[in-house]
Amino acid sequence: MEGIKLTPLFDGLQAMLKNEDYQPKLNKAFQQDYEHAKHFLLSYRGSVDTFNSYRRDIERFLQYLVYDEFSRVEPQHRLAQLLPDNDKKFLENSPLSYKL
Repeated sequence: MEGIKLTPLFDGLQAMLKNEDYQPKLNKAFQQDYEHAKHFLLSYRGSVDTFNSYRRDIERFLQYLVYDEFSRVEPQHRLAQLLPDNDKKFLENSPLSYKL
């Protein structure tokens, strides 16, 4: 993946304070949500531990949303191909099971 620079939406506190005007290239539908999350995080600039904790939680939630959207679009058999063999056994016994 040469030439692609991945930039976190919410960098560490010092980086966010240095670049408060940073605007990632997002779909317009997500821009307002990004701004709300950014302002929420920056409101905890006085407590690095709290900032880091909430940043981690927001990142996890966003990752979940991306995975959720991906799993709705990708067929179940394609998802099963991406899993290691020991995770396939879990899927076989799951209520969401798919014939592997």
